[in-house]
Amino acid sequence: MKLHTYSAENLKPGPWKTTFMLKTDLKALAVSLNMFGWAQPLVVKHDTLEIIDGHERWQLTRKTPLGKEIPVLMYAGDTADSALLHIHLNRDRGAIQASQLGRKLKIILRSRKYDEQHLMKQFAMTADELDVLLEGTLLRKRNIAEHNYSRAWVPIEAPAGTHETVNFETPPNNDQGEDQ
Repeated sequence: MKLHTYSAENLKPGPWKTTFMLKTDLKALAVSLNMFGWAQPLVVKHDTLEIIDGHERWQLTRKTPLGKEIPVLMYAGDTADSALLHIHLNRDRGAIQASQLGRKLKIILRSRKYDEQHLMKQFAMTADELDVLLEGTLLRKRNIAEHNYSRAWVPIEAPAGTHETVNFETPPNNDQGEDQ
């Protein structure tokens, strides 16, 4: 594959798109593109200029000044091979593990180059989402030892005295009549 540059208007979405991005992830991608520029080129089918990989990046750049010239890797496969490549490029990236992400965010914060506000903006996170990642667990965030739980759900780690004896009432059976 060779690297070329193309105008966003000359490229088009491929029919094999199997991915979806949440709005918060799109916002984070927009921040990344604005901050770092084109760190990764699009992959495009050479004869049709259909995007194999990078549809969301292409969509975002069409609406910004970044969209003037886009770096593109040209792929010479047929439609079936292009669809297969799309699936591989997206599945082979893997999913982010929250615990690993939390560790990396802590390293970034310890560098003191960026603060929590910057990270929340960078990744389109709320303060609670960032706190959960930094703490490593939702249970610590909720301070499980001091939380007042209902009888509907009592975690195994609940403090003594939280577990209550429950007496279930049997509702009247209207099919048999109230007076029976």
